[in-house]
Amino acid sequence: MDFDDHKFLRFLQAAGQGLTKSLKDLLSNIPNPNEYLNTVDEVTVNQKWSVLMAGCLTERIDLVRMLLESFQPDLEILNTVQIQIRDRDKDNQFETFEHVTVLWVAAAVNNLPLVQLLVEHGANVNHRTKTNSTPVRCACCNNNIDMVRYLIAHGADIHIAKIKHLTNLLASAYNGHLQMAIYLVDELGCDVNECSDNGQSPLNAVVSKGFLNIAQFLLEHGARNSLVDYNQMTPLMLAAENRRVDLVEAISPYCPLIEQIEGEELLASAFICIELGESSSDEAMKYLIRALGRRSIHQIRKPIQQSTHTVFNHRQECQTIGQLLTLEHNSDLMYIEALLIRERILGKKNKKYLHSLHVHGEILLDNEEYQAGLAMWMYELSLYQTESIEIDKEDLRHFVYALSFVIKQSVAIPMDCFYTLINVTSDKLKHPQNHSDYDYNLLTLLFFITITSKVNIIRLS
Repeated sequence: MDFDDHKFLRFLQAAGQGLTKSLKDLLSNIPNPNEYLNTVDEVTVNQKWSVLMAGCLTERIDLVRMLLESFQPDLEILNTVQIQIRDRDKDNQFETFEHVTVLWVAAAVNNLPLVQLLVEHGANVNHRTKTNSTPVRCACCNNNIDMVRYLIAHGADIHIAKIKHLTNLLASAYNGHLQMAIYLVDELGCDVNECSDNGQSPLNAVVSKGFLNIAQFLLEHGARNSLVDYNQMTPLMLAAENRRVDLVEAISPYCPLIEQIEGEELLASAFICIELGESSSDEAMKYLIRALGRRSIHQIRKPIQQSTHTVFNHRQECQTIGQLLTLEHNSDLMYIEALLIRERILGKKNKKYLHSLHVHGEILLDNEEYQAGLAMWMYELSLYQTESIEIDKEDLRHFVYALSFVIKQSVAIPMDCFYTLINVTSDKLKHPQNHSDYDYNLLTLLFFITITSKVNIIRLS
């Protein structure tokens, strides 16, 4: 008998509505029920279900039990589903998951009785989706310790990580699940320092999310500050960047003295930089004075740069509290002090440092200090070049628009600005990420060429 799409749709609808008796009658009256049960077909755009999957997604446990006991549905058929994810950052959005089985979905919707039923009927507890996610990972993300215990008892491997080596401990920490983290570490022996492929550790994750209690637990169980994530930030640096004094104070005792001092200095710079929140010179001075005091007691001097850039007026960082106090009421010099601190600690390749340069350039332009603002931006762009950092196409377009704005103010533009922008734009055109990026950057270049015809150019020696 040929497969009947309309009949299959009726089975799907009955399963989704929980019509257990009707579905059983329908299936019992055809010669080939398993052919329909073991078929996956498109339900909506980006969704392909089996009949059993329809029952699991709607959590019709009696219907699922009937199908398992009365027929022979394949539990390992691969489906494509959309599930609402409970995530603080994603506002409970629906996400599409591919190559999922009914057990994975039962775990994802956080239904332990349904999970138990499927496992009792032979479902593979270690099935991996397209992204290498497993049922036990779903249980971890849902903070369901009972479900994790059950799956582990039936052979689930807690150490199978999602693609990019996103471990179950990392996922639990990121989602703020303290009790799950305790269970994974204390009872299952998960490594608190195991990192993702991009270098993110569980401690990095909880600091980025601001979970003090989990950070304290991880630190007490050997989490290290020395690991750096994809932003080249240690957990202490990240806490300082986020102005989380409580996290800085929690992490610092586990760090060498120099890292503690630099954490305070970076925290101070964060209180100055407006892109990180409202500026607070009082808070900044408090931590700068504390850091300089500790440097003095332990005779740890800041490194002296051979030369600093002209955009910083060739200033050096303050070495004494006396020097620092002379800057207290000068917001411009305090900002430069913050930038110097950030360049030393974060490094010239760090995107957060580059963003600080950009914001300060905007401040200068808003204050009609056009030459100083352009110089700050050109310094930022030069770092993108010399440090081989990929610049975002939107940021590049923003530079060109800003230059256009300055031109409208009848400001003489240094030749260096044009050289730098031409070089950066040309590099983007030579190495496009994709075709649309090439078109976008080409338009940026054409716009740039257009505005140069109206420019009063000055040469800089």
